[in-house]
Amino acid sequence: MQGSRYASLDAMRGMAAIAVMVWHTPGGSDLVPGGFLAVDLFFAMSGFVIAMSYGDRLAAGLPAATFLKLRIARLWPMLFLGAVPTVLVGGWAGSLILVPDPDAHSLFPLTPVYWTLLFEMIAYVVFACGLYRLSTRTLVMMFGACGIMLAALALGKGPSFHEFGAFWFALPHGLARLAFPFLLGMLAYRHLAGANAVRKETALAWLVPTGAVAAMCMVPTKDDIAALAFVLLAVPAALFLALRFEVPQVRIADRLSDLSYPLYCIHVTGLLVLEAAGIPASLSWALLIVLALYLDKIWDRPVRNWLRDVLTRRVRSQQPA
Repeated sequence: MQGSRYASLDAMRGMAAIAVMVWHTPGGSDLVPGGFLAVDLFFAMSGFVIAMSYGDRLAAGLPAATFLKLRIARLWPMLFLGAVPTVLVGGWAGSLILVPDPDAHSLFPLTPVYWTLLFEMIAYVVFACGLYRLSTRTLVMMFGACGIMLAALALGKGPSFHEFGAFWFALPHGLARLAFPFLLGMLAYRHLAGANAVRKETALAWLVPTGAVAAMCMVPTKDDIAALAFVLLAVPAALFLALRFEVPQVRIADRLSDLSYPLYCIHVTGLLVLEAAGIPASLSWALLIVLALYLDKIWDRPVRNWLRDVLTRRVRSQQPA
């Protein structure tokens, strides 16, 4: 599949979201002990997609504020829906608008994956404020520096790698964890655009997302050296291969992409509810995947498109006649 869609990336996004869900299931970390590393894949894919979709548009004059509003419109519908049940039971209301809880140990106690969405927004702000303008050479230097910083933090005394970013005491660690893969994604786009590479469609491309998840299965949750190796080596390899080789089953890849974000936002609460109802884990996973696909159609897309339409009208109304 050539064009602006990357089927292998779509497939990897969905499979990574499923890995996160399994990891958050009681006992699931025994199946996918490194499931938390899906976050680093998400950051890398985000860096690529944002650079591809908005770098040239910002350089051509798209206002930074408009870019940020568009990204809020993309993230907010599902993060809002995922946070509502936690607020109804007395949880932190700030999670509805991605504001972390200042009095808690973790940033988002009842929606623990939301720290990654907050960090995504931080990346968007930095990107819009000028990161997209920097030369490739400068980005390479920053990428190398962030890699060194991430390694120093992972190998030093302090939080475990799987805690980076999720807790207040690991906030600086999370910023390094965000910066390295996000810059990797930006550089991957610049390399791909400059090389004008042709993607090859092959069924063997499924080995890329499945291989990435298999690698997560081999990383013990508390093995910081193995986690660091995954981020420094496996994430760049998976991203590079997913950009060069396309899975031919585009519809399957599309469905995996469709379920990824809704599943990511709802799975923690959903798992708790289904566990309380006595539903077995494997059936819970299936139910949540179906629910994620359903929410993508009836909630995420309609609300996202409505917000984008409202924003577009506002932008048009501000333009001179």
